[in-house]
Amino acid sequence: METFFCIVLCVMGLALFFLRKYAGRTDKTAEPNWKFWWNDNKVDLISAVLVVTILMTLMLMGSISLDLDTLVKDYSIPYIVILSPKLAISAIIGYFGTNWMYGKFSKG
Repeated sequence: METFFCIVLCVMGLALFFLRKYAGRTDKTAEPNWKFWWNDNKVDLISAVLVVTILMTLMLMGSISLDLDTLVKDYSIPYIVILSPKLAISAIIGYFGTNWMYGKFSKG
């Protein structure tokens, strides 16, 4: 069940990135056009999905481990203990992984 929620949070992070990108568009008077959006963003979306899938696979298969105890001790963040490391990192991978990949491809 945790894996399911990890995937959902990751997809939500990915979707949030593209929604924020859409909200920041320059021409806000034009009607939303999915065909134009797809043509304009397909390379970014596909590359982001592939990178996020790789990172999520590495994390879910145990190749990436997280020790939040060190973070809590070093930075005195007591409330982070209640977070599931896999769930938290899933959302982070979804949003920031997409942000990173978009930056790589848009700067060409």
